[in-house]
Amino acid sequence: MLYSRLVGSSKSIQKIREEVDAVGRVPWPVRIEGPTGVGKGLVARLIHEASARKGAFIVAPVTMVAAGLEVGALTGHVKGAFTGASQDQAGPFEAAHRGTLFLDEIGSATSAVQAALLHLLEDKEVRRVGESRSRQVDVRVVTATNCDLNREVLEGRFRGDLLQRLGSLTISIPPLCKRTADIPDLVEHFVESKQNECGFECATVDDAAMDAMMAYPWPGNVRELERAVEHLFTFGRLPDRVSRGASHWTERVPGVMERNGGNKSASSRELGVSRKTLHRFLKKTSVA
Repeated sequence: MLYSRLVGSSKSIQKIREEVDAVGRVPWPVRIEGPTGVGKGLVARLIHEASARKGAFIVAPVTMVAAGLEVGALTGHVKGAFTGASQDQAGPFEAAHRGTLFLDEIGSATSAVQAALLHLLEDKEVRRVGESRSRQVDVRVVTATNCDLNREVLEGRFRGDLLQRLGSLTISIPPLCKRTADIPDLVEHFVESKQNECGFECATVDDAAMDAMMAYPWPGNVRELERAVEHLFTFGRLPDRVSRGASHWTERVPGVMERNGGNKSASSRELGVSRKTLHRFLKKTSVA
């Protein structure tokens, strides 16, 4: 199924599924916003799969474009165009003809890359380096960024005309700490995935491990959670940083509960954990 890889049951994930469906029906550019590690690349691929476009899904991280080679890196080249050009090479715009081009980390694009992108988006054609003829391209562009592009424009680091070309359709993915309801589903998904990779079962994810994962703030988001599951799978325990994060909030429970008059909903919000996690901790420690 289309959304089997977009794991979670939170309202945020449900909204993202609806937005992917909506933008999949139209041909215009889409910007995906969110911190590093939340799964912007996955959402970009789902947008392509939800569309009617028959071409390829091409990923082009703009941070990998070398200085001085901006145009060639985006348009491709012909054999002999420069030293080392031993064969014809299509660029990502041409490779994505009738498909989707995913420009990752667009906010980190240099001024030269921004200028080259603007030209390509305006003309909708590419000319390989060393070639005299141009090729028309039909490309749907999806971009991802972990920064505020409007602020980047105001501060002179990003071109306003390029931002306009990238469209106004946006999908925002919140950090994992803002959608902790997705953590159990993600853990189950990753455990199953790692078991399939390795061919043997993982150690049981007990209540203590789940409590720790629910309490940890996950600055690296879903990507960091996956690495933590790999650690648990390999060593039978979570990384120390995750365990320490759990002990930090549990030590605050008595004071927070007293301050909130025993209200579990208010206390869980202050502690930054789900009400279910707090209830489980209180039951385990016989405080409830």
